Amino acid sequence: MSSRKLFSNSSKELFSEKFYEAMNNDSSDLSKYDHECNEIIVYNPKDVMIKICKNYLRYIEYCKLLNDDNSLYKDSVFFNYWLYGVLTHIYGFNSTEQIRTRFSALQLKWINFDYRRINEPY
Repeated sequence: MSSRKLFSNSSKELFSEKFYEAMNNDSSDLSKYDHECNEIIVYNPKDVMIKICKNYLRYIEYCKLLNDDNSLYKDSVFFNYWLYGVLTHIYGFNSTEQIRTRFSALQLKWINFDYRRINEPY
């Protein structure tokens, strides 16, 4: 996946709009994260968390393709806002413990995903 591919289908003008649209996109390339995300340990709504997990891992893979620290910083700011917005939309602003638990489940997937990728041969 190239950085252009992540944003290629967007008709938006602002980068932030393209970013959020790509993160909320249900594209076919998300199926390659089924193995990692279908077993995420969370309570309801598990199906929504699986989709978030897939977008999350796709984003991590996308970040590895960026060699520009400026772009990576800008993207991670947008990513953090996106993730917080999605989790608070699902669980509510006052559900700090639920948000923290779900975020931890995503971090665990990230760690395992990164570790597995590090050990893959080139």
